[in-house]
Amino acid sequence: MAIDSCSWKRDYSSYGGSYWNKEWSLSDSAKQLRRNKIAEYNAEIARLENAKKEEERAEEEAKRKAEEEEARKRFEEYWAEHAEEKKTLEGEAASLKAQVNELKNELENVPEKAEKDEASKQLRSLLVKRESLGIFKIKEKKAVQEELDTASVKVKTLEGKVNAAQKAIREKIDSLNKRINEINDELTKAR
Repeated sequence: MAIDSCSWKRDYSSYGGSYWNKEWSLSDSAKQLRRNKIAEYNAEIARLENAKKEEERAEEEAKRKAEEEEARKRFEEYWAEHAEEKKTLEGEAASLKAQVNELKNELENVPEKAEKDEASKQLRSLLVKRESLGIFKIKEKKAVQEELDTASVKVKTLEGKVNAAQKAIREKIDSLNKRINEINDELTKAR
């Protein structure tokens, strides 16, 4: 570091040799003064860099706000000119949302679901009945087992019908939601 440097002088001795002798160097207070000055310069440089960055950031923010304002004006002007189209799209979106709500209610109240629940209840009662029969009532157990098998097949069949009906309803809901999203994209698209 330059602050710690000094000047050297070559001295010659009487016996014919030479050596280097420190001639001039800075005192500790002079070194500290220079360090303080360097710290001031560095602080000023940092302040100027921060001010420049802040100014650039403010310019970018102003530019972004101006662009947003311009985009908002274009958006509003477009929909002012195309008010009928906007009204039509909003009406269609509201209608589709109502259809989605109806389909969600229908999804919960599938007609086969009540039959399946009834068949499941019957299956559970037959299981309880079979378990309650004693060891020696083999014929009755066989009859109950046949009823259980029939009820089990019926439950599985109804479950398949319920799942198929619900799948069809979910597909309708998905297609309606897709159209709703398209309408929302059209209504919010940058103009």
